[in-house]
Amino acid sequence: MPEKILGGPGMPHGVGGRTWQLLHGVDDTEVGMARTIPQQISIEDSYMRLDKLDRVHQELLLLSKSLIKRMRADLTEDDEEGDASEPTSPSHDSSKRQRWLALPKTLRLSTRPRPPADPDGSRARASQRISRSIPAPTLLNNLGESVEDLAQKLVSQYLISLFRRLHPEKSGWDLSLINIAVTNIVETAGMATGRDISKMFKNQDTNLKEWRVDDVDVPPDQEMEDISRTGSPSHLLERSRGSEDQVPLSQASQSSYFQGGWDEEDEDAGESLDLTCPFCQAKMPSFAIAAHMRFHETED
Repeated sequence: MPEKILGGPGMPHGVGGRTWQLLHGVDDTEVGMARTIPQQISIEDSYMRLDKLDRVHQELLLLSKSLIKRMRADLTEDDEEGDASEPTSPSHDSSKRQRWLALPKTLRLSTRPRPPADPDGSRARASQRISRSIPAPTLLNNLGESVEDLAQKLVSQYLISLFRRLHPEKSGWDLSLINIAVTNIVETAGMATGRDISKMFKNQDTNLKEWRVDDVDVPPDQEMEDISRTGSPSHLLERSRGSEDQVPLSQASQSSYFQGGWDEEDEDAGESLDLTCPFCQAKMPSFAIAAHMRFHETED
């Protein structure tokens, strides 16, 4: 019996039995995991009679406003770290900036024409919808413009032309339903991992400040004063072994000091890298001076 009542053109097979089960609380359909982001968002309304283009324009405008509000509610989140230079919509709190979690790729307009009346005055129940789709306009992604302004642009620039493709006749049609939908919604880049790379680069100076190591030049004045007071190779060797709290002089610096202090002109001239022992006057490469100094220490 339910199949005879509910069945007809455009209705799925077995709709009567399925409806009976739902009315009696029987549903064996597997429950899927809830999605954080919807796959599509649609707004629709039904009408007793809709056969004038100016009335269609009004209804499209109302549905567009509801669709844009729903998109902003379901597909955006507060962006506390957003760029202060970015514009915000007057309809949003100026202290809260929004960012898109996902964006649609398709805009779809659907209508359900009412069948003509039969000779006896009866009318078949309307069940079939017709639709047209276009790539989702980028103006829907604009969070800096009011909902009313965006709805006006959406209707005048896109939805009216879609409606005329569905119903090229200027009259003679009567609609029982209009549906506007955005479909093929995909998450924006970086949403899957929950991180925004652009924010990471903007905030890296602040976040990594406590781990940053700055190179600081240590003047050798105090080191040279200490060497001049001790004057012995053993003290120099002890300092060359050094500790983690001091910056020891290099071997070349130690030898240059034994030869009479720093000679900046010699360094700039790029002379030979051989060094002279201050005790036996032997010449040797700079890397061998430390071992040679230990030799003199053992003699003492």
